[in-house]
Amino acid sequence: MSKVLFWLLLGIITIALAQSQETDIKVIVNYLGAPRLFSQVLSFSDLVYVPARELIEVLGATVVDEDPAAGSIILRSGGSVLFMQVDVPEILVNGQPVPSPALKRERGVLWAPVAALAQ
Repeated sequence: MSKVLFWLLLGIITIALAQSQETDIKVIVNYLGAPRLFSQVLSFSDLVYVPARELIEVLGATVVDEDPAAGSIILRSGGSVLFMQVDVPEILVNGQPVPSPALKRERGVLWAPVAALAQ
């Protein structure tokens, strides 16, 4: 079980989606008692995405390599190395594939699905 999923189960991380209008979605992640409202939110299909860089900062992970042109991010979180790529519906965790909604690229920014928090 991943550390983030464990934190979700313990209530250390909570995710709140607030929607006052169909186009006005806000995502708030509460991590260790420190709520974080994301600066931007996009909705693709039925999923909500936030800037990947901001999500990584909230989780306290370290970016090892980010290549927006190639649409990939490699990051380290605790003892794990994660690889995420645009339009690939999985995250490689220490080389092992874990099904997850894919990263998206929009306006030159990489976007991570909020659902990836539960991976």
